[in-house]
Amino acid sequence: MKLVSQVLIPLVCSSLLPAQAQNVSQSLKEGFVHPGLSHKLSDLERMKYMVKQKKEPWISSFTRLNNVNSFGRCDYKVRGSQSITTLDATNRNNYDKFKYDGMAAYHNALLWAITGETCHAEKAVEIFNSWSHLTGLKSGGTRSLDAGRVIWKMLEGAEIIKATYSGWKPADIQAFSDMLVYPGYSTTTVPEKAIKQQQVTFYWNMYNGDPGRHGNQGLFGFRGIMAMGIFLDNHTMYQRALRYLKGESHPDDDLPYQAGPFKVSDKPDKTTEFFDEYKIRTPDSAADDYGFNEQISHYIWPNGQGQESSRDQGHALLGVSILVTMAEMAWNQGDDLYGFLNHRILSGLEYFYKYNLSYVHKYDDQPIPWEPTAQNGEFLQKKDRSGRWYSKEINPYFENSTAKTSRGTMVYAEKAPIGEMALGHYRDRLGLDQDKYLWTERAWQLSIDKTGYYERAGTQVDHPGWGGLTERRAPMSPGDPVQLNQQNNQLVYQTHLIPGTIEAEDFDQFATGGEGHTYHDSDPQNHGGAYRPDEGVDLYQVQGRTYVGQVNAGEWLGYTVEVTSAGTYTINLTYQGLASGSKIKIMLGKQDLTGQVSLPATHGKWSTLTLVTGVKLPAGMANLRIYFSGKDQAIRPDAISFK
Repeated sequence: MKLVSQVLIPLVCSSLLPAQAQNVSQSLKEGFVHPGLSHKLSDLERMKYMVKQKKEPWISSFTRLNNVNSFGRCDYKVRGSQSITTLDATNRNNYDKFKYDGMAAYHNALLWAITGETCHAEKAVEIFNSWSHLTGLKSGGTRSLDAGRVIWKMLEGAEIIKATYSGWKPADIQAFSDMLVYPGYSTTTVPEKAIKQQQVTFYWNMYNGDPGRHGNQGLFGFRGIMAMGIFLDNHTMYQRALRYLKGESHPDDDLPYQAGPFKVSDKPDKTTEFFDEYKIRTPDSAADDYGFNEQISHYIWPNGQGQESSRDQGHALLGVSILVTMAEMAWNQGDDLYGFLNHRILSGLEYFYKYNLSYVHKYDDQPIPWEPTAQNGEFLQKKDRSGRWYSKEINPYFENSTAKTSRGTMVYAEKAPIGEMALGHYRDRLGLDQDKYLWTERAWQLSIDKTGYYERAGTQVDHPGWGGLTERRAPMSPGDPVQLNQQNNQLVYQTHLIPGTIEAEDFDQFATGGEGHTYHDSDPQNHGGAYRPDEGVDLYQVQGRTYVGQVNAGEWLGYTVEVTSAGTYTINLTYQGLASGSKIKIMLGKQDLTGQVSLPATHGKWSTLTLVTGVKLPAGMANLRIYFSGKDQAIRPDAISFK
């Protein structure tokens, strides 16, 4: 059976360039954004520019990744070989080789993107090619976890390399892609015999999660499915993971999800102070798409309590961490899992961190450890979705053992580096009130204070890692910079460079709509209907020129820019002044570059006006904003240039 997903071939490039321009406006988008797992092209550019300018925390995190981490090296010794055809998760040997190679592929891909050193890209390609012949994965029963745990970082690296480097040959990309779904991808037929004989690789070990177990185990698989769908340009596969997390039915053109509910024993097979565990007997196949512990609503309960809170605290955070990484992938493809069920993922983080952090550190508003109980109404006693596990009390120990505590051990970023990614969204993108992410931010800050450094790799392939480099967003830039690829009439995630010209219509993109985040417009309709019709900014296109029209006082536009070198600049505006009385002001972060500048009428002609000369700009990345005031609808901005 052949892989039916189209594999896109990278364009020839001598430096970090997008392999294919991807439209990010929802009404125009065709295909996926690439690279588009945890990092878009603009994210990689942010890392590169911040490191070049030696900005903190990017430079410290990069230095540690580059100098201390043994996986991100051009001389890394690849563990994969043609003699290994089956990964064996039961004895760990070959399995761990794949895991370490996946770490090395991802780290080398990052370093290629940041430094442009070809040896890193070549090393990543060597790793991918060394594993392209796999035909099986042997598991002791946790198939979804075993497959998903090791494939994610490998795919993160593969996505970056495929989208930015021309040296990975098309035939080798196809071989790697075919390996992921061996013995072949299908939306109608499950290779039951091959699965039973463990002669399948990744997709068929993950496609239905792990409905009979704790949520983190199935979530590992669905994270792998989501990442694989993006890498393979397979919308059905991507939607399989996305829809399942949201509790929706399977895609119409795909296999159903696991039926349920399960039948369980009448009495618990195991009883502890913290939980009762029941034995699952036979599945009840009366209802397809039943939905088990991996779904967000079943893994994080309405009060923020995690399905595994009564198991131990390491696992309680693990599943939420996986959901954060999946939410970041989905956001990069224009889908909002972060906000699902009123920010349920954030509620899970806050519940975990409050319970664990208050145990190891005192705060004025929480001087004693927080103890959620059934009696005070802050702990829910209930069965999980599988029926296998009944939560009775939150567990500060390790499942069955009370010899050692798990409480408070996972709040530090060297073990579970997830704070930067979560805060990068809820704090820096959305700008939520601090009380919404209070405990997540406290844990992140305490970790930095205690260790003296920013996030490291964490527990190898479980968590994202290196967040000070990869996830820290540019100051005051909630959105992502985009530019129009004129040839394909598509937007690409690419940073605006100063000196240079910024087209007014290329304001930053925000996945759920930029109003209040990357622009402010007085009404939600794009009255011009051009270019980015889903946005509220009024965009017009006449004779090949795209411009902003119907500008009203109080409106603004935002752009993420990189000032490539500190210096003195002249700022010009190209516009059409329909009448006198309009004013404009340009800010770079908190620096007022122009003051209020009155714009004279141009009598219906396009004109370029010097707004200011001799303005000093510091090097680095920042948010540029253009504010409009004065007379309504008297100006049509076209472009701003810095010389």
